[in-house]
Amino acid sequence: PLSEWDNVKLDVALPLLSAALTTNGDSFLNKTKASDEADTKSLLDLLHTMVDDLTRYSLSRDNDLRARSAAASCLHSIISDYQLDGSPECLSIGALTHTVLPSMVAAANSIAKFPEKVSDENQLIQFKDSTNLASLLASAAACRGKSSTKIADQISKFFVEITCTGKSELSLKKDTYTVDLSDINLINVTEWANWPAPLFLSVSSALGSILSVQHGGPFWRQRISHMATKYVIEACSKNKETLASNTGGTVTAPPLGPLIIVCHILCSCKVASISKPTLHDLTSIVTWGLSSCSAHSLECNNDGSLSETDLVSVIELIIAATSKLMAVSPDKMQEYLPIIIPNLLTIYSAGGYLCGDIGVPAKLIALQCLMNVTTLPNVTKKSLAAFKPAVVALLAEGLDNPSTLLRHAAVDTRLSWIVQQ
Repeated sequence: PLSEWDNVKLDVALPLLSAALTTNGDSFLNKTKASDEADTKSLLDLLHTMVDDLTRYSLSRDNDLRARSAAASCLHSIISDYQLDGSPECLSIGALTHTVLPSMVAAANSIAKFPEKVSDENQLIQFKDSTNLASLLASAAACRGKSSTKIADQISKFFVEITCTGKSELSLKKDTYTVDLSDINLINVTEWANWPAPLFLSVSSALGSILSVQHGGPFWRQRISHMATKYVIEACSKNKETLASNTGGTVTAPPLGPLIIVCHILCSCKVASISKPTLHDLTSIVTWGLSSCSAHSLECNNDGSLSETDLVSVIELIIAATSKLMAVSPDKMQEYLPIIIPNLLTIYSAGGYLCGDIGVPAKLIALQCLMNVTTLPNVTKKSLAAFKPAVVALLAEGLDNPSTLLRHAAVDTRLSWIVQQ
């Protein structure tokens, strides 16, 4: 165990090391001269021996949060930028198999054994921390490229299968790591209120964290998104069919985990690389999610299954995906305008927790989407006439909003609709 003085020194040293590694990472190996090869190898060996220690330090909740974050940043830099091409094995494999995956599996087994205690804070935090660190290691492997991309593919598929089916197996080296949460009803639910939010949010958001890293080659993100779309479309389709038969045709919400993955794919990847039939399916899922979140998820649940922060994060992500689709695929969005416009207005006018500062980002993006509607190609003023009175009247009510940003955005959006004569 570290002493208090050790922690103080690491609180200072780790952020400095992180900054140094990040600054020099892109060019360090390329600028190494032949005369300095011995010193370079010595430095790399030293950094490589730190990987396991940095991994354990990042996962320990006994350490300062900022120092843990700096340690994780060091891990990412070492794995992505400080390995020679001839390295026998990607450093991420050791970090995953020695520490991260055993921790994740242990937490998942504990949760699965006592599903009625899914809200147990310690196990959920351990599961979430392990999942987040696994996503960081996977993104570092993807950024490094070469043989390390296989690790990123495996971890991404692991996350997608857990999100869509509740269970998955991952084989690394000679070990197999199994997460089985299928006894906890992750998929067949009619409302998001029934989801154990920390579980599905942590896994699906972890995949989003991998996709959001803007480094490495041009194809790894496309490859992962192509794999993920097959799973999420199938999961949403099966969920809709199952629930329709069990509830007499009433399906109020898409499965939230797959929905989050869809939104991350659309926000982080090039939509041009997605086939037209697949893009149509993804657009339908996002629109379904938008109508669901405005219809019944704007009130927090008393059982704590979805916290205010969880709900706001989900709403922001759905609206961001909607905005991205309007920008890159406007033709496909036109047929959904009768669904999109009323739901954006509902989100903008929502009360409760969305009235405070926490709801400002979501409402700003909603206003941006409403403004974008008026500039979509092939959208006629006649087609917007049915919505114009409601939009103009509702935005007028928001002109005295306490938030300066929202007031200014409401004025601009209202004017863009008023001129649609």
